[in-house]
Amino acid sequence: MICAGTGARRFSLASLANAIWGFRHDPRECRFVAMTGMAYYDASGAQDERSGVLAFMGVVATEDAWAAAESCWEQVLGRFKVPYFHAKEYAHSTGAFEGWKGEERKRKEFLQRLIHVMGAHVDRVVGVGVVLDPFHRINAKYQLAEKFGDDHPKAGAYAVAGWHCIDRTVGWIRKAHPGTAFGHVVEKGDAGQDALRAALTSTSVASAVTYQAKVEPATGQRVRPFEVADLAGYECRHWFQGAFTGDGEIIEMPPRRRSHIALREAVDLDLWILDDANLHGLVQDHRIEKRRQVRNAHRGGKK
Repeated sequence: MICAGTGARRFSLASLANAIWGFRHDPRECRFVAMTGMAYYDASGAQDERSGVLAFMGVVATEDAWAAAESCWEQVLGRFKVPYFHAKEYAHSTGAFEGWKGEERKRKEFLQRLIHVMGAHVDRVVGVGVVLDPFHRINAKYQLAEKFGDDHPKAGAYAVAGWHCIDRTVGWIRKAHPGTAFGHVVEKGDAGQDALRAALTSTSVASAVTYQAKVEPATGQRVRPFEVADLAGYECRHWFQGAFTGDGEIIEMPPRRRSHIALREAVDLDLWILDDANLHGLVQDHRIEKRRQVRNAHRGGKK
C-alpha cells in the first residue's frame, strides 16, 4: 500500500504545536523560530517492575511528514474499522481489537500496513531500553536514578531511559536537520515522569519539551503520532527483552518476530540497551557516587 498522504485529517500537528508553544521564542536572538518538525515519545513497561525491560521510544519526522503519516495511519484504521491503535489491546485482542483473536491473516496485514506508513514518513526511531534487574541492583548501590532524575523522589529507570533517548534524538536532529527547530512531545502520565521533567529543566532542550495526553482533552481527538510511538515501543521492547540473558548481559541475536524484522527494514532505527555492562559504564563515565549506607557499610568493614 502506498498512501499519498491526502484526505481529511482530524488532528493537525501545526495546531498542536501552536497550542503548546505558538512559536518557540529564542531570547538570545530576540526572534521567533517556527517548529519544522516534531519528535514524539512513549514508554513501554514500568519502572517499578523488578525484571524485564523498560523501553523509552522517540519517533521523529518533519511537520509535513507527520501530516502525511497521520492521514495514511487513519486510512489504515478506517480500512480495518478500528478507531485507534493501542499495542497492548492489539496484542491481547481486547478493546478496539476484540474479536481479532485467531485472525492471523488480518492481524498480519494490519500491522504490515501500519509499519509501511512508518517507513514512508518517519525519519528515525530512537529507543533506549533499561534492563530492570541489573538497574535495580546497581541503583541500590549507586545514586544512578538521582543522577538522571535531578534527585527527585520518584527518580528511576523511566528518567534514565527518557533522558538518554531524548539526548540521542536531539543529537541526531542536530546532524540530520542542522539549523532547524524541532519540538519534543512526551506522552503524559507515566510513573517517574516528574523526575524526567525535573532532570531536563537544566538542559538546552528544556524549552522545546512538553508533555501531552494521547487524547486531546478539549476535543477528544487522538494524537496519532503517539500511536506510532506506541507501535515502535511495543516491537522494540520485545526485541530488547530477547536480547539479554537472565543476569542482564547483552547477547547478539537476530530479531525473531516478523513484525520487528519488517520494522527494522522499513525504518531507520537507533536502539541502545542499558544492560549490566552499560549501566556500570554510566556509573564510571559520570562518576556517580555510592549511596551513603553503602559507603558507611564499606567503612565499617575496614579493619
